[in-house]
Amino acid sequence: MLIGDIMPLNHLAITAFIAIFCIQTMRKQQFQWLWFSVVVWLAFGLFSAHILPNVMGITEVANLYLAHGYAFLGSIFFFLNAVERVPQPENSERKFMTWHSPSAGKWLTLFAVSGAVMHAAFLLLAGLVWLQYPDGYTPILPARLWSLYMLNPLYWYSIQLLVMGLLALHRVMTRESVGVFSFGQIQALFLICLILFFLDILNIYRFIPMIILHFLN
Repeated sequence: MLIGDIMPLNHLAITAFIAIFCIQTMRKQQFQWLWFSVVVWLAFGLFSAHILPNVMGITEVANLYLAHGYAFLGSIFFFLNAVERVPQPENSERKFMTWHSPSAGKWLTLFAVSGAVMHAAFLLLAGLVWLQYPDGYTPILPARLWSLYMLNPLYWYSIQLLVMGLLALHRVMTRESVGVFSFGQIQALFLICLILFFLDILNIYRFIPMIILHFLN
């Protein structure tokens, strides 16, 4: 698919992402999360306008390609103000590290947790590349990481929806509230995100059709 064909899809995905995020945060009265995300967007827009005028800036669409980053930074207020530890029964032999957020609701909880896990996985990959640079294939990896985070929001949102879905599915299977999350879930999803990001930056996806055809023939 050509870049020109992907751009409208990215713009639609960004528009939907921002609209849903704003509606949900206002509906659940998570105003600190919302306003801090907007402040980060404005600050980065003003700063980037000086670095790349007419390319980046508040009035440029390019700055909205980092909407997931602004929402992630704003989610610090979600984790500080809205998250509570789930009380454990006194007679329980095993103590689980589980949390929930009754005030923010299920969707925002899934959204915040998935965003935090994805950013943690991405930052780990970026740190490993930085430590190994410029050995091996690492000279080409910073561009791939930049493309993953900045230039392909549709892929990022798709992974986030997948992570949210896995979080919800696991809680449905265990017959618990979808808005509950645990340390074990975070560990498992962190590993999944690492694998998916690793496959993307190494461009391994392009070999998948050939592998499938090889086994079909």
